[in-house]
Amino acid sequence: MAQINWAVRQLIKIVYGASLAPGTFPDALAEFRAAADLAPGRLIHRVQVGRTLARLGRRREALDELEAGLKLEVEDVNAQLERGEAEALAARLRREFDRATGPLGWGAPPPQPPALPPPQQ
Repeated sequence: MAQINWAVRQLIKIVYGASLAPGTFPDALAEFRAAADLAPGRLIHRVQVGRTLARLGRRREALDELEAGLKLEVEDVNAQLERGEAEALAARLRREFDRATGPLGWGAPPPQPPALPPPQQ
C-alpha cells in the first residue's frame, strides 16, 4: 500500500467505493516480519522483508534477509517469481557493497580524527 501512487488510489476509490488504508514502509516491515515469523520456511516472506528493508535504506539488513530467503525452497510459481526478483536485488546490493570502500563503506568503522600531540609543559 505504501508504494501505490495517487492515481491508482483514486481508481480504487471509484471502482470499489472505498479508500485504501494508508500504509507506510515501517508498518509493512512489521507485517512482513510477522508473516516470516509465522512461516519461517516461506521464501516470499523473507524476500518481502528484505525488499522493504532496502526501501527503508537498511541495505545491510536487506541483503542478509534476501540471502537467507534465497536459501529456502521454492514452493510455487509465485515463490519462483519472488526468487528472481530477490536474486536481482541481492546482486545489486552486493555490487553497491563491493563499490563502497574506504571510511564511508558499509560496515567500515567511522574515520578517527588524527591523534593530538601531547601537551607541552
